[in-house]
Amino acid sequence: MKHRRWWIGVLIAVGVIVNYLDRSATSMATKPIEGTFHLTAGQMGIVLSAFSWSSISMSIPTFIAPKGTVGVLTGFLTFGNNAMGILAPIVTGFIVQATGSFMDAFLCAAVILLIGVLSYAFLLTDLDRIPSAKAQAGASSAAKVPIQ
Repeated sequence: MKHRRWWIGVLIAVGVIVNYLDRSATSMATKPIEGTFHLTAGQMGIVLSAFSWSSISMSIPTFIAPKGTVGVLTGFLTFGNNAMGILAPIVTGFIVQATGSFMDAFLCAAVILLIGVLSYAFLLTDLDRIPSAKAQAGASSAAKVPIQ
């Protein structure tokens, strides 16, 4: 058990370092990105704020998850997020190799992002917490008690 905690700590530390390096590399690439896409400083700020968008979007489902399932839901969301983080550079490489330009790869990412935003806007309309199985069982047994 003791070794497992150390490995968890090491993995978290590595994740923090990779996150820091990724953000540093993005900030160093700000000028080339601004020049390529003709972005203003304000628009580039919106692009750089994208790092917090995934955290915010991952927190919404945890508000409506049944009690006791938030950890499992977060695990699935984190797995999906990391799987897409692995898949995105591969797809980007194929697009750049096929077209010879990063513009098409960024447009593909923008379309996928737009689909995600529209899904949240139109499919996620009711943010009431989903009752847990225990709460539903308690409610159904309470409903069976005759009123005197």
